[in-house]
Amino acid sequence: MRGSYYDVLGIAQSSSDDDIRRRYLQLMRRYHPDYNRSPLAQVRSAEINEAYRHLTNATLRAGHNAHLTSRRQDVVAARVPSYSSNHGGTELARYRRPSLFKRYSASIACAALLAATGIVGWQIQQHQPGHQSAAIARSDEQDDSDSRREVAELIAASTAAARTMPQLSSEAVRRGANAFRRLEKEKPGQARAFSELCHARAAYDDSWNALDFCVAFDEAAFIDAATHPQPTPAAAYFVARHDQAAHSYIYKVSNIDAIDGRLLRIKAMVSARPTPPRNAVDRVLHGISKRSWNLADAAWKAVWPGSSARTVRRPAYDF
Repeated sequence: MRGSYYDVLGIAQSSSDDDIRRRYLQLMRRYHPDYNRSPLAQVRSAEINEAYRHLTNATLRAGHNAHLTSRRQDVVAARVPSYSSNHGGTELARYRRPSLFKRYSASIACAALLAATGIVGWQIQQHQPGHQSAAIARSDEQDDSDSRREVAELIAASTAAARTMPQLSSEAVRRGANAFRRLEKEKPGQARAFSELCHARAAYDDSWNALDFCVAFDEAAFIDAATHPQPTPAAAYFVARHDQAAHSYIYKVSNIDAIDGRLLRIKAMVSARPTPPRNAVDRVLHGISKRSWNLADAAWKAVWPGSSARTVRRPAYDF
């Protein structure tokens, strides 16, 4: 990888989150394997994803900036001249004043270079007709207008792609997050297998709700892995799923901005704390439903030992 994550994205350290996101989208449109057939496109896109994940996270970005500051201080400290001792480290070597030419050689060279540059520039200006300066100014204005037009076209394309996508189902997202929590409670260690099966079914089903369900499941697993004191074996898998969640929607919508907006809404819904039922009737109905499933499960196991009623009668994506 390059010297820093700022070098990977080609931005300054003082860039804002909007600048980082805009630069990330530009680079992904250029180096994403779906658009770039170069054998190094996958490696380059992985570097860009890693840099974007670190710089958009406030904690990771602060740590990266501290690391860069420490590295600069080490470089400056290594360049400080160390005067060795002539007598076993008790006496510093006598400082010899450099000659006048050596002291002012850099200043003389800079003055000569500036004078030569001014003379050459004056000569060029004398030989150029006046209309060329106006043409250069018009060219700069044209480039600026082209940049603004490209930005406007990108925003319009993102808005149009977002309108073509169906509305995000909060029920599908809620069921996906609850499926992970229930799976970790009843069958810990099976989250990765469930995620792989879920994405395989979503690809076969070609349904937006099915894909949103799988992404919500992966996001809940990623949040659990990030807050878990000891990383689980499947933590790396869900971290990769979190970083490459946009790839799951590429075959549906090619606009990265629209996909990013949908992912942000899913992550916000999964991160929010679950709200209890609003009234007493909802709580009573929820309790009756839960106890009915438990009773049906017990009766099923009594009739067919070794099996579970939940795996047979519950919906495929509700686990």
